[in-house]
Amino acid sequence: MEPVYRYDIDQRTEEWDNMRRIRFTASHATAIKAHGSGLDTYVKEIARGYFSRDAHKEFSEDYSNRHIERGNKYEEIARSIYELETGNQVKQVGIITLGEYYACSPDGLVNEDGLIEIKCMGDKKFYDYAISQKIDSNHYNQMQMQLLISDRKYCHYCVFNPNFSPSLIIKTITRDNSTIEHIKQGLKKGVELLKHEIKMANEILEPIMKGETDGN
Repeated sequence: MEPVYRYDIDQRTEEWDNMRRIRFTASHATAIKAHGSGLDTYVKEIARGYFSRDAHKEFSEDYSNRHIERGNKYEEIARSIYELETGNQVKQVGIITLGEYYACSPDGLVNEDGLIEIKCMGDKKFYDYAISQKIDSNHYNQMQMQLLISDRKYCHYCVFNPNFSPSLIIKTITRDNSTIEHIKQGLKKGVELLKHEIKMANEILEPIMKGETDGN
């Protein structure tokens, strides 16, 4: 399979959301890598999206918290600072798909083989990271799955907080074959579980949708 880059779609739009609806995405890479109970829960989440007609997710349990809102507000600023500091021009992409079931939406493409992932952190997390230089495992797994799907070689992990100087910390993450192999195994299991979940749900929901119930 070859990755497909969609530049004609903007992130966080209805079309973008629809393309992610039936796919395993890099934001859930930790659950996929572990392929345990977290993967089971994620499969059910994807299945719900498959059957739901609510494109705008007004009835979804998803919510926007202050971390997401902060990222939306400062991501563009961080991207501009990155370009100034590195001389790299970031090309934005809506979504990258790999086959029928896999997708990721990195914060940008760098040169021919790179990605950029921006994390706008609060004061505590930014300070802790600046001191320890220890990458959050969820972020690390997310970047590795992005590299798998995009077929690229490295990702620039960019941690941003305007309250500090320097406000942007950049670290290069290369492909980790061991982690990627675990993600591949989780994706394979996830697709099998999803197909079974959709088949089972269809058998239950189809008669209901056709009105073939006794009303009891």
